[in-house]
Amino acid sequence: MSYRTSRSHQVGRPNQARGPLRLLVLLSLLILQLGWLAVPTPAQQPTPVLFWSNLVNGKIQRIEVDGTRQAEVLDLESSNDPYSIAIDSGGGKIYWSDRYAGIWRANLDGTDPEQIYPWARTPHGLTLDVDTGSIYWTEYQTRQVLRGSLDGAATPQVIVSSTGENPEGIALDKLHGKLYWVNNGVPWAGPPQPGSLQRANLDGTQVETLLENLNAPTGIVVDAPNNYLYVASWEQAWQQGQVRGGLHRARLDGSEHTVLRTGMGLPLQVSLDSTSGRLYWANEDPPSVQSSDLHGGDLRTIVTDIGTGEKGPYGLALLDRSVLRQPSLIWAPLVGIAYGTPLGGAQLNATADVPGTFSYDPPLGTVLPAGEDWPLSVTFIPDSPLIHISEPTRPY
Repeated sequence: MSYRTSRSHQVGRPNQARGPLRLLVLLSLLILQLGWLAVPTPAQQPTPVLFWSNLVNGKIQRIEVDGTRQAEVLDLESSNDPYSIAIDSGGGKIYWSDRYAGIWRANLDGTDPEQIYPWARTPHGLTLDVDTGSIYWTEYQTRQVLRGSLDGAATPQVIVSSTGENPEGIALDKLHGKLYWVNNGVPWAGPPQPGSLQRANLDGTQVETLLENLNAPTGIVVDAPNNYLYVASWEQAWQQGQVRGGLHRARLDGSEHTVLRTGMGLPLQVSLDSTSGRLYWANEDPPSVQSSDLHGGDLRTIVTDIGTGEKGPYGLALLDRSVLRQPSLIWAPLVGIAYGTPLGGAQLNATADVPGTFSYDPPLGTVLPAGEDWPLSVTFIPDSPLIHISEPTRPY
């Protein structure tokens, strides 16, 4: 829709509006409003949200990747041990493993928690295949990889009956039909036994060991389109009783293995934001969430002081907000205004179906110059980071 003002050629008379001013309503949906089809135009991607599990307080928390809007999602009570996290952005669910209480899920806002596989024994790593409705996990104690359903209705199947020692993180490569996981080895008892990286088909067949002699690998993430995988590990100096973390990269077949970064904290689960080209991981010590570029550089700390030094964040998952619920925004048709009238509540009166903040450009009180097609726009930022920030559209 549009609204225009123009000068009157009659001296001494106020200039009356004769046409519309174009309104750019910032949304990410195609909306049909008063006969106008709003067509999206390019906009900045919404800030991703990180979720992490905290072993020290039994909570799941979240924060935007720029370090803002930190919030508690779910309090599982300090007796519980939430480990790995996986997110179904489109389905609006968060999944987590608890080494003493099976596998759980809840809504992204923490409501409606439910235990979907109570009998799972020491589940650690989790990964989801939302296309097939499947969930895969590693069991630390039984040295197995299992597959179930996202709603917990399917009977779990053991698809890999014998992994390496103490399997931890697991990742899905949907593009090539592969599962990858890391085995932690035995880092603490007797002479340390090194860990390894393995993969198999999605049905558990053709198990391959791609990398050996890794120092206590903990987390893994796959960048299938670019043929890379990334592994977090604990680079040990056992004789001195010191443990420092490392970040590794290799091709999907295990070739071109390189250590991108050492001397880190104690990294655990790792996530990838392929859009911005950044890696994120949870550190047990010091308790924090950090990030780097895909070469291990440009280190950033997202949040600190979220543990005790002995227990801290473990699981970490990145929420893709671009597939979240879209707010419904309505901007009613405008009535004519005389030239010289400042913009007010009668013009800047958009509404939304969720709580949030409107920002108008130009702002309230602006007197528009004479002429046609002066653009007005509104940006709507929902209070909840679990709703997509609006993106621009134009009347068609």
